[in-house]
Amino acid sequence: MKQKRKFLIAIMSLLLCLLFIIPAMASETNDNSDANDVAVLQEMLDQIQQRALNPIDKQKLIDGALKGMIDALGDEHSIYFDVEQRKIFDTHIKGAFGWVGVLITKRPGGITVLKVLEETPAETANFQKGDIIYAIDGQELKVASAAEATQFIRGEIGTSVVLSVLHPDGSKEDITVIRDKFEIASVHFEVLEDNIGYVRIDSFSENTKKNFYKALADLKEKDCQGIVLDLRDNSGGLLNSGLDVASALTPEGKILTVQGRDGKVINAYQSLVPTIIDVPLVVLINENTASASEIVTGAVKDYGTGTIVGKTSYGKATMQQIIPLSNGGEMKLTIARYLTPNDYLIQDKGITPDVIVEDTRGKENKIAYELNETLFYGSRGEAVQFLQQYLNELGFNAGKADGIFGQGTMQAVKKMQQAYWHTVNGEVDQAVMNELLKHLPGHEPQDAQLDKAIEIVKEKITAKPAA
Repeated sequence: MKQKRKFLIAIMSLLLCLLFIIPAMASETNDNSDANDVAVLQEMLDQIQQRALNPIDKQKLIDGALKGMIDALGDEHSIYFDVEQRKIFDTHIKGAFGWVGVLITKRPGGITVLKVLEETPAETANFQKGDIIYAIDGQELKVASAAEATQFIRGEIGTSVVLSVLHPDGSKEDITVIRDKFEIASVHFEVLEDNIGYVRIDSFSENTKKNFYKALADLKEKDCQGIVLDLRDNSGGLLNSGLDVASALTPEGKILTVQGRDGKVINAYQSLVPTIIDVPLVVLINENTASASEIVTGAVKDYGTGTIVGKTSYGKATMQQIIPLSNGGEMKLTIARYLTPNDYLIQDKGITPDVIVEDTRGKENKIAYELNETLFYGSRGEAVQFLQQYLNELGFNAGKADGIFGQGTMQAVKKMQQAYWHTVNGEVDQAVMNELLKHLPGHEPQDAQLDKAIEIVKEKITAKPAA
């Protein structure tokens, strides 16, 4: 019995020793592994500095290694900022800033100009719809989203920024523009045919909630019987602003889940108010509808409070966190993903519309009906080419439609102005273009997606039971 007791005590002692020794050994192994990894990095750094044919500054090598770790994640939204990039990024986020006046989006070709806003610095510069911004102040623009590019374009009011752009005609230009302060109206609304309200949100900013609610109130006062909400080409913005809009369009309940690593729920956002829209709703989306816009779309689709029309959205629905580093740099790291109320993962898949409709707002429509520049002698590009085609169709003989505003085009414009316009100066702005288009049969702007949205709203109004 005594021997058995001694044996048990020995076994228990051994187990207790193992309980403490094994974790210590594992920790030591991990520490050794980490130390070995660091040693290899140091070895490579030393070899490069000693033997490389074209050695570079040590800090650049370290920054390259840090950037390489982020790149290895395969996540375009996770980014490393070196010290200088961090200073620029932080200044733009925290300080008073001005803007240049372009709406941009992220496309496969790069950061692309969607629209040049009126009465802004960009309007007086040579920005064009479709321009690709590939560098800022001489530094290549490598960003994961339009929102991030915006941070670099913004800056202190009165300062200049040089944007290197690739124009739609293939030419390149460095455009210097002075930043200024102005409020960008993110919400636009009007009453369409048959008393249907139309609301377009270009981006989600601090004032979007206030302006969106005002738009809905005004349309209700005008007794609109249905609403079309246009989120096409809206690349997102502030999360809270998107949640505010989603809350207005859905009943009380969950509107967004934030899911972290291993599926852990970090947060679940709730709509605490009932929907404030009591008329038929259609939401328009396209391949440029992203981020906060997709959160709104997903909530409407899951709750069935509206019909989604258009093309599958972009598929950007992740959360990034800015993490300061001890070297003075910082990294923006993806830490979570967004899920719709029905736990659908938007990221990389986008939201498929209930009714798929091709976008017929072709290049010609966009250029002719949203001309963001004045065309004159010496102008070049697709807008000039379409102008020449129109002039020739009306018999004003602008010559070959080659996109070059030469002497022949100017004479044709003057003849057209003598026939249709009150001023003859050989120049074409949006007002002159509009007058020209009035005389061209079959050149009304086509928008099959909006037409379908209006059709669906009408059907819902007709099917709605009388109060």
